[in-house]
Amino acid sequence: MLQNKNNFLISRYIDFWFLGGASIFFCLILYFFQGFKDSWAVSHHFTNIVLVSGSLSLIANYPHFIISYKLAYSKGINFILKHFFQLILIPILMFVGIYFSYINWEQNFESFNFIFSGDEVLKFLLHVMWISVGWHYAKQTFGCMMVYANLDDYSFSPKQRILLRWSLLSVWWWNFFFSNDISGSSSFSGLTFEYLNTPRALVSGLHEATKWLSVIMFIATCYFVFYKNFKKGQRPSLNLLTPFIAFYLWWAPSLRQHDFVFYLVPFFHSAQYLLFVTTLERRKLNASNKSFEIHGTALILIIILISFFIFEYIPSSLDAVFKTQENFKFWFFFVATQIFINIHHYFIDNVIWRFGQNDIKKYLLKS
Repeated sequence: MLQNKNNFLISRYIDFWFLGGASIFFCLILYFFQGFKDSWAVSHHFTNIVLVSGSLSLIANYPHFIISYKLAYSKGINFILKHFFQLILIPILMFVGIYFSYINWEQNFESFNFIFSGDEVLKFLLHVMWISVGWHYAKQTFGCMMVYANLDDYSFSPKQRILLRWSLLSVWWWNFFFSNDISGSSSFSGLTFEYLNTPRALVSGLHEATKWLSVIMFIATCYFVFYKNFKKGQRPSLNLLTPFIAFYLWWAPSLRQHDFVFYLVPFFHSAQYLLFVTTLERRKLNASNKSFEIHGTALILIIILISFFIFEYIPSSLDAVFKTQENFKFWFFFVATQIFINIHHYFIDNVIWRFGQNDIKKYLLKS
């Protein structure tokens, strides 16, 4: 069995930038210049971030979703059936929920003594997406660190891995309650939804509790993981630490730079993901004596084209045909597509990036 004998994915230098180095760099730049927004020379560049982020979605955000389908459903029927819940049941349930939402929009429907309408179902799925996205980011950061720990021969004990994982997850909780610690509503691509419908005092209390929990967990991780290992002669590489540092800049509310978090973080998260996908696909092609320059380039172009049709062209065409902007006051199919693929992507990743799988061991981990 051919196995990876390198201590990098593409190269140590390129890995650093994709793992989060580029995001740290841009975040620091935005921190520095946000105080100069009164100057046109600076303010128009912040405005451009909003415009550029849409195009970046086409080359990174959308493809990182679509390639996960290729990785999951190309493994064969046995793999799909083994993960029936994530790969079959979840998409069926979401499709049914979205279809119900469309045909019963703002119409009450009673079942098992519960009364709900189609718009409430779609908004519920939207909340599921918002809740689960932090879990997804934390899991990806943890995975990046575990891969590089393997490449660097840096040892985490089982207890240290648990502490690191829950430290990352605590930031997700903090961010979630921080984001909901206000009254009123917000909008997602035109769909208006309410914040967490619980007593403000409870949400504020959970916000404060999770903030201090995250601080304590961070300090504990620095001491019981990195400092303890340092005392034993183990020094974490910059590439091992980069996704850890980047995750806090992406998610910790106290470190939030608005333009960076809302417009650039999804791109950098996707770029981090595509680093591993590119390495995996390149080494698979090399192992089968196929040219990555030819087959890899073709795959990239096909994925970008499919992404454009799935995320933009088809939903926008359906919205135009069924006049959803007039009937629902927002682009229903565009929003539904975003919700469906985001949520399903989180479940797909939960089964395709497990260290015990042969292709992960063979092409990503060092022998």
